[in-house]
Amino acid sequence: MKTKQLKFRLNLSVCAILAAVFSFYSCSQEEEMAPDNKPEVLSEELDDHVTFLTSTGFEKEEIAFNNERQMFVIGEDVMISKTEVENYIKRDGLKKNSKEQQRRGTYIVSDAYVTNIKYYMDGSVPSSWRTAINNAVAAWNAVNGTKLYMSVVNNSGSANIRVSALADNGAGWVARALLPFSNGAPGNTMEINTYHNGLSASQKLFA
Repeated sequence: MKTKQLKFRLNLSVCAILAAVFSFYSCSQEEEMAPDNKPEVLSEELDDHVTFLTSTGFEKEEIAFNNERQMFVIGEDVMISKTEVENYIKRDGLKKNSKEQQRRGTYIVSDAYVTNIKYYMDGSVPSSWRTAINNAVAAWNAVNGTKLYMSVVNNSGSANIRVSALADNGAGWVARALLPFSNGAPGNTMEINTYHNGLSASQKLFA
């Protein structure tokens, strides 16, 4: 999500919240991406992984790889582990997508989870972002004609997605999320960059 363009993308998200849920253009691993772990250049051994990611609609120029975390970072705000990419390749095969447009991405949450995706906000999330997340969840749940429902829970053990906050000073991303897992579970991590705490309430809600 680039602030200079106010382009808060989205693994999906309502970029951040819906990102992890849908996979349209969004938002895996329990570990968080540390702010000093910057993505590294792509090596030839990752060619198949990159081919698969580009076949689902991502631009190659937006794909980076964090070797320490074994994590792909796409457009700064979408994350997916190397292992999960390999799981998708095993499941769906490696083929080039000739479509220029598609109604949905490869990564989608299964019916087993989609009727109530539960978010837990840990102690690192500032109050202003808690308000934004709660309001975003309420706004989505007010939409008619969709089976997707979200809720915020107070127990991390019952949550599908853990929301945390960190300071990645100077970085352009506002929030980022893991894409759904290959087994249909929601990506279990969403991160907020407190470097952008100065955004207005409406911008935080939009993100």
